[in-house]
Amino acid sequence: FRGPGGGPAGGGFRFYGAPPDFEELMRMFGGLGVDLGGGMGPGGGPGGMGMGGGGPRSTMYEQASSQQTVPFELSLEEAVQGCTKRMMSPTSPGEAISLRIPAGVESGTTLQVSGGKQTFRLAITVRDHPVFSRQGSDLHMVYPLRLSQAILGARVTVPTLDGGTETVTVPPGTQHGHIHRLKLKGCSDLNGGRRGDQVIHFAVQIPSTLTENQRRAIHFFAEEESSGAPTQNKYREMKAKYGNLLTNSDLRHG
Repeated sequence: FRGPGGGPAGGGFRFYGAPPDFEELMRMFGGLGVDLGGGMGPGGGPGGMGMGGGGPRSTMYEQASSQQTVPFELSLEEAVQGCTKRMMSPTSPGEAISLRIPAGVESGTTLQVSGGKQTFRLAITVRDHPVFSRQGSDLHMVYPLRLSQAILGARVTVPTLDGGTETVTVPPGTQHGHIHRLKLKGCSDLNGGRRGDQVIHFAVQIPSTLTENQRRAIHFFAEEESSGAPTQNKYREMKAKYGNLLTNSDLRHG
């Protein structure tokens, strides 16, 4: 495909076959989309750039020059659930464009945007969330458990990332650090795999002040407890449970 005056067509692309009708493609695919790592080149192989939407591509083309990479920030909710975002085009000054962000992206993900005159990459950064942390496809959170709830058991309400809540049963005798999983309440997998879980870590809160009634109750409880120093088996049990909390930094600085 040759541009005016017999020179190569502008825009830094190399076309195969008849030049694409971008207006028709935009109507077909409903706007800009994103491809992970580019579209398909000639013969169905990698190396080209594609239109979002996943429909058939009658004209294959690739970008000859290096593409611009644009930093793009998302909230954790947007990254996990997917979203549509508007931004000013980095390749067509003054033009606003809409982007469909797929569910499951994370910090470090690079999305290729392809469609019409728009061809660039988005470098995704996900902002920290005040409650949830992501590890792979799982969402982790810490739930503060009162001492009485840990000892006697309870039913507690925990938040979920979508703004809802779930009721969780805490069994009697729950230990600090115990975890509970809400199946399939985590992140979508970007590659179509199993959705992750929401992992709840229980943190047992020891009160720093007591009422007189509470103090008497604890003294009564202490009188009923078995006495004596911990056994070697108990030390081994504690190391097996909590040894991962003892990092080299902890050992150096005390």
